[in-house]
Amino acid sequence: MYFSREIMDIINVYQLYLSKNIRQFKIGLSDYPIILYLNYNENIENPGQNEIARALKRDKALIARVTRNLVKLGYIYVLTDQRNKSKKNLFLTEKGKEIAPQILDMIVKWEDEVLSKLAPEEVSFFRNCLSRIYLTSENLFDNLS
Repeated sequence: MYFSREIMDIINVYQLYLSKNIRQFKIGLSDYPIILYLNYNENIENPGQNEIARALKRDKALIARVTRNLVKLGYIYVLTDQRNKSKKNLFLTEKGKEIAPQILDMIVKWEDEVLSKLAPEEVSFFRNCLSRIYLTSENLFDNLS
């Protein structure tokens, strides 16, 4: 069996867990990464939809659709960039800033639980391996373009 099967199985269970937990905020799996990105990158000047799409490796159309939903729910607001009128900059509202740490707590809780059967050195080794695998896969993707 390919190791990608196990990765997909873990991702599927993670998504089920997170989807069930973030439902209370009326958001889905496509929404929360933008909230967390804006929360932990608030020092970035003028975080536009295109920059967020690139950083999260998501389609621009998806980011635009999610943005509309998050604005409607009151988690983010959009300002037109004064230097580039076609650029839409995204910012968290107070409501968005309130839920970001709660979402992160859910993620940390899941990670702590799934890694709880591993010794600290195994967790460290595992994270190191994942980082190297990610960098290699990112290079493969970049070389496709």
